Amino acid sequence: MKDFGKAAIIIGGHTPYDEKGRMRAGKERIFFNYLYSHYNVADVIPIDGHKLYSRQGTSFNVRLILIDGRKAKPKELRPFLILKEKIVVDDFGTLFKRVTDAIKFLKPHETETMPTSSDSTK
Repeated sequence: MKDFGKAAIIIGGHTPYDEKGRMRAGKERIFFNYLYSHYNVADVIPIDGHKLYSRQGTSFNVRLILIDGRKAKPKELRPFLILKEKIVVDDFGTLFKRVTDAIKFLKPHETETMPTSSDSTK
C-alpha cells in the first residue's frame, strides 16, 4: 500500500469483545493489533451477511475495514471496542452512510509525514 493510499478490506465474521470492551485474545486480535499499529483504520463495519449478501452467494457475517494510509511510525495499539463497531449493519442505506461518514472524516495526513527515500540517505 502506498503511504497515503486507501483500502477497503472484507473479511469474515464479527469482532468478538470481552465484557471490558477489549478484543478477545487470539489470531484476530493479533491481526487487528498489527493493522491498527501500522495503518490509519477509519472504520470497521460489521455487516449482516444473511440480510445483505445472500443473493450474491454468501450468507455469513462479514466486516468491512476501511484504511486511510499507513502510519509514519508504527505505534503499539490495542483495539478496544468503539461503540459504532457494535452496531451490525443490516441494510444498504446504513452501510452507504457508514462508508460515506468514514470518507468525510479521513485524515488529510498533515500531522504525520512519511519519510521519503531521500530522508533515509541523510
